Amino acid sequence: MEQPEGAAEELYSRATYVWSEEEYFKSMRHAHGITPQMTLGPTVTVLVSVGAVLASDVALWQLLSSDFESGMRGPAFVSTAVAAWWLWTQQFKTQRQQRDFRKNAAANLEVQRKFVSQGFVQATIEAGAEVKQENLGHLKWKDMDKISETSDGFLFYLRRKNFKTLFFWQPTSSFASPQDIEAFKQLAQANHVRFTKGRS
Repeated sequence: MEQPEGAAEELYSRATYVWSEEEYFKSMRHAHGITPQMTLGPTVTVLVSVGAVLASDVALWQLLSSDFESGMRGPAFVSTAVAAWWLWTQQFKTQRQQRDFRKNAAANLEVQRKFVSQGFVQATIEAGAEVKQENLGHLKWKDMDKISETSDGFLFYLRRKNFKTLFFWQPTSSFASPQDIEAFKQLAQANHVRFTKGRS
């Protein structure tokens, strides 16, 4: 938190970060408990899908076979089929989330926010670019439903009746100093925004 020497400027706080895929997945983990799985790539994903189908067919054949009771082959195939299908669904979810991120207008852009007594001003720009008036957005504290504090950032939940977006993310590392974090909290609490404890 910076204040010019000798000036009686109001309390404020600044934060800057890049809305990267990593930050996107952090916000999804804290908001919804969604943890991305390792992406295997399209070729391996297709092979896993084919393997899942084949394993399921073999498992069904084993279940219907008269030899099923003679050993543990049936349970082994069933376990393989379940594991393959689980891996496929996890891959599908991760790839869908990656597509959703790439469609986001702010993907990989720099997000700058200045928190003041009325609310905050936000600019979403290319890293290093000059901030222009058309890049600025304004949000008032009264538009906030709550702020959820997590282990590595804050989730700002907006009032649904006013906005299409449910929440947005503010990493702890985006603040310039611990003093900026404290100033941000003071501003929010002074405007009666409630804080809750989020997922770690």
